[in-house]
Amino acid sequence: MKKEKGQSMVEMAVMIPLLFMLLVGIFEVGIVFHNHLVLNQAAREGARCASLGGSDQEVGDKIYEAADALINSFFLKGQLDGPITVSTPQGTNPGNPVTITIPYKIYFALPLMGEATLIEAGVPAAYTMAIQDQ
Repeated sequence: MKKEKGQSMVEMAVMIPLLFMLLVGIFEVGIVFHNHLVLNQAAREGARCASLGGSDQEVGDKIYEAADALINSFFLKGQLDGPITVSTPQGTNPGNPVTITIPYKIYFALPLMGEATLIEAGVPAAYTMAIQDQ
């Protein structure tokens, strides 16, 4: 029978970096999911304000108030990718839809063969609500 004294140490040396990358990946996906939920809630708040007849300034204030936790967060993993849009394609009559779109860009850093590869993805948050009767 051969001596296999260092086998478990070699296996652990191979597995620890893989497990660490998996853990960091899970952490990053959690942060991105949290940010997307916060932006969807901000879009929902803005759509509600717009559906009740709020001005563009009031809608913007509601959106930034709802997204305040994300904007001031240490874990901000992306950035707003342009202006927030308020769209009423069928007019501003009661019952017609109003859509709030918040463009958002996410950056992932993947370590591949000693170099960090930066991947960016656009993940806009949008919410549509019917305009209410005043």
